[in-house]
Amino acid sequence: MADLSEFSDEAFNPRAWINNSCSQKPADEPLEKYLAELEMRLQLTAEEIESTLQDHSTQALRRIPFAVQEIYRLQGDIQGMQDQVRVMATEVARGAAVASESVSKLSELDKVKNNMESACSTLKEATELSGLFIKVEEVFAAGDLPKVAEMLSSMRRSLSLVGDVPEFRAGRQKLRGLEDRLQSMIEGSLAEALTKGQDEEAVKRLCALLLAVDRYSTIEHLYCNSRLSSIHAAWEELSAKGAAASSGGAAPAQSDAPTSSSGPFAWLQRFFSHLATFLENENSWCARVLPGHHLQLMTSLTNAALTKVSKGTKERLAGSLTGPGSIPILAALQRDLVVLAKSIAELLKDHDIEARQQVLRLVYEPLEDRVSSYGSLEQVQLKSEVDAALPASYASPSSLNSEDTDALLRKLSTSAKAVFASLQGAVERCLSFTGGTELRGLLKAVDHELSGFISRQQSCVQVLHERHNGTRSSSAGLPSSLGHGDDGEELGSTLKLLLLLGELSSGMMKVEALCRTTIANTVPKLEAAAQRGQSAPADPVVLRLVSQPEGLRRAQQLAANLAEPRYILLRSATSALEALGKAVHSTVLDALLAKVKYQLRLLPDMPEWKKDIGASPVALPSFNAYPLAYVTSIGEYLMTMPQQLEVLMVEDAQADVSGVASDGEELAAEWLDKVVSGAASLYSEQVMRIPELSVQGGVQLAADVEYFCNVMSALQVMPPASLLTMQLFAGQPSDQFVDAALAALGDGSADGSALRTLAGMRKLTLPSVTAAPVSEA
Repeated sequence: MADLSEFSDEAFNPRAWINNSCSQKPADEPLEKYLAELEMRLQLTAEEIESTLQDHSTQALRRIPFAVQEIYRLQGDIQGMQDQVRVMATEVARGAAVASESVSKLSELDKVKNNMESACSTLKEATELSGLFIKVEEVFAAGDLPKVAEMLSSMRRSLSLVGDVPEFRAGRQKLRGLEDRLQSMIEGSLAEALTKGQDEEAVKRLCALLLAVDRYSTIEHLYCNSRLSSIHAAWEELSAKGAAASSGGAAPAQSDAPTSSSGPFAWLQRFFSHLATFLENENSWCARVLPGHHLQLMTSLTNAALTKVSKGTKERLAGSLTGPGSIPILAALQRDLVVLAKSIAELLKDHDIEARQQVLRLVYEPLEDRVSSYGSLEQVQLKSEVDAALPASYASPSSLNSEDTDALLRKLSTSAKAVFASLQGAVERCLSFTGGTELRGLLKAVDHELSGFISRQQSCVQVLHERHNGTRSSSAGLPSSLGHGDDGEELGSTLKLLLLLGELSSGMMKVEALCRTTIANTVPKLEAAAQRGQSAPADPVVLRLVSQPEGLRRAQQLAANLAEPRYILLRSATSALEALGKAVHSTVLDALLAKVKYQLRLLPDMPEWKKDIGASPVALPSFNAYPLAYVTSIGEYLMTMPQQLEVLMVEDAQADVSGVASDGEELAAEWLDKVVSGAASLYSEQVMRIPELSVQGGVQLAADVEYFCNVMSALQVMPPASLLTMQLFAGQPSDQFVDAALAALGDGSADGSALRTLAGMRKLTLPSVTAAPVSEA
């Protein structure tokens, strides 16, 4: 028979079980017989299980009465035990109350006993103290200083007990005098032993005598004085050698990465290294000689040494390192101080955290005022670099009049590249020297100097503009065949001003993006530095943030401002760039429209407009009207404008082969539209100034305007409504003009102002009508 456990499985499948059992049938046995036997086995097994269950149930029913009796018996036993525990608890409480009364009496007796013993001890100390005051003079006379120290220590303990007794009220003052007397006898020997530093046993013995009379401060004073004299001697020696080396040799050459190991402050690096080694040796000495006061002595010595060194360093730096090139030297000096600070932090790692941070702040104190004034230092540095790239005197008319346009533009472009490289260097200097805590000072310096540089560029552009205007004024009397205004070469040079403006805009965008990225990356680092505080005590940025938390708040506020879409990071430089853009656009547009202005200067007074005044108003044949020379000259000039503007695409493609040429095409198309639209505006203004127009003159004007509009259409620029109106109505016969004009005004197909001006030229009167909006179709 199979295992019965499979029948109790929740996933039991009768069919699968029967099929499995049938698969085990012997091959020679009939299936019906096998199934009958299997059924019989299952029935027998079921009957056996039923019988077993019935027997177990009967036995369980027989045991129930005995189990109930057993439960009742256990409940009775538990109740009895609970009653016994209550009785015992009552007895214990009664005994505790009696014992408490007995203990309180014994405690009072013990307190009386202690008081009596204290009184006895006090009387004994008083008796001994009187004798000690007499004997100590004898011991002083004998010169037994250890015995004197022991007696004075005993007298101090006795006075702490009987100091309030009237007979001994003057004892404290007398004891102080005796201790001063002992100190004066020891000080000389101890000072000499500390200065020589050879007899450590003598130092231990003498210090033990002073410690016995609680004069640790004297030990600390003598120790620090002896060590400070050694530090001062090393300072003076290295300083003298540094001064001799600086005055005797040639000045060190400028380099891209200055270090404090060269130059007038090279000796400071050697001194800091010497000081670190000196303090390490003193730390070992204190641990051997005065292990109980090792930490206190090292803290006091380090404080005193760094106070003196910081003061001396500040005095040496005062009045120096304020000009160009000072920030890299100060940053290199700060790196030397970081090495010293790490060494000191390792020496004082077991000291109190606050005391250790106070000592480390002394290390960086000489440079902290320079860090706080970083903005002004950076402004001086940038000013020198900007002056080197583009001196202020270069933007004066006297300097520029002798220089051609191409040379001027090359100078402006080269100076822009140099200045933007300097601005990127300023960001690196800020991070190197201040760690990013003075980002506001950096931005202020960059904004101020960049705006000044752009203003110089604008001055050069204005001088160039004035020079071109002066050239055109002086050539106003030349015949028109010479093509007044800038020739092709000069125009190409002037157009390069737009490329210069693009370079400045691109450079400024890169500088602003660099500043924004620097701020976004630096502020989280400053926040992390402020949080880790004690884990990096030698980091000057961490110490600065701990002592001056407002620096972090200013940086966070700056980062928050960047999230504002309207926030302008470099406000002055942005305004200067906008002003430069206007000056460049004005200069270029004036140069490109110079020939147009020249050709149009005499247009209002040309005699062609008054021809055949008073003749019959009958319309003349239009085939006689050909465009005059002035407008054909303008049209030919405008048709050459795309070739003139190709300089923008060529130069832009040379600047960046990676697709900037498409920007040059857009720029050329934009300026083609500006020039043609500007020429149309000038033409329209001059036409409106014609005082009198005959019918034949109107036909001629219509032909001229039609030619001009065709040129504009060829250049894919929409003619203005005023010119289209002139083209349609200038040649209208007088008897048809009014009706046609009124119809055009009614349906808005003509410019009302141009029509009325044209009617005035033709000496015709138009009735007042409400004009519909002009259609631009």
